Amino acid sequence: MKKITAILCTLFTLSTFTHSLIAHSSDIISSQDVTHSLGKISKEGTLIAIEDESQWIIPESDSYISSKWHLGDVLVITPNSSYFAYFSNYTYTLSNLSTGTSTVANLYYGPRINGALTKQVTETNFTDGDVTLSDGSSWRVSTHSEKDFSNWQVSDYVIVGTSNYANKNILINVNLNQYIESINFN
Repeated sequence: MKKITAILCTLFTLSTFTHSLIAHSSDIISSQDVTHSLGKISKEGTLIAIEDESQWIIPESDSYISSKWHLGDVLVITPNSSYFAYFSNYTYTLSNLSTGTSTVANLYYGPRINGALTKQVTETNFTDGDVTLSDGSSWRVSTHSEKDFSNWQVSDYVIVGTSNYANKNILINVNLNQYIESINFN
């Protein structure tokens, strides 16, 4: 009986830990749509593209997860905050809200230049920490991200994701290969 209890406790702990790594649509709070849709996936499941045609590389060890994803599945991009993130070579987590699964990933190739769904920086205000994107959305940069924000330029390409902190998002600057924490205010 003690073995069964120990096994059940371990399984519960692991499922709770794994569950906490997956973003859920109820966790996403923004006036902007921060979800993405799966546009393409390689046969091996190691390379995917989202609606803006940016490409994301997935480790072979997780390809068994992503290879079961389907075109049109709803995805959310978050910083990699897994327990092993410090030792990981992967910066982001792609969570599939359609299947409830997730995998780590890295941005491999930026969005389509001048694509209909591509976002670019159109205005920066370093004094107030504000950035405006080509879709008309406005963002206030978190104070701890201001140093990284100072390198942003008008026309940089951006992909919007979700932060691991409540009520915040991330803006991934494709040109600089970095993200900053931000809050959408329109």
